[in-house]
Amino acid sequence: MNNYGISVEKPMTAEQKQGLAVGQVMNCQDVNSGERTYQDLKDDDVSSGATQEQVDEMYGFLETSFCPYVKPEPAS
Repeated sequence: MNNYGISVEKPMTAEQKQGLAVGQVMNCQDVNSGERTYQDLKDDDVSSGATQEQVDEMYGFLETSFCPYVKPEPAS
């Protein structure tokens, strides 16, 4: 299992998948708004136990395939 709670041996529950997706949408919104950078997020993940390889794989996917399609957070 990696630091993101993802394991080939044990599939994630629907609740875990939803939690991961919501968290990453929030990260994308932070990056897309300029509030944070991908490097900020990567550094946070490494400091909380993710390996550099895991971080590179996750953020490679987020930067190229996921975050470009995340809409900005609605104005309050």
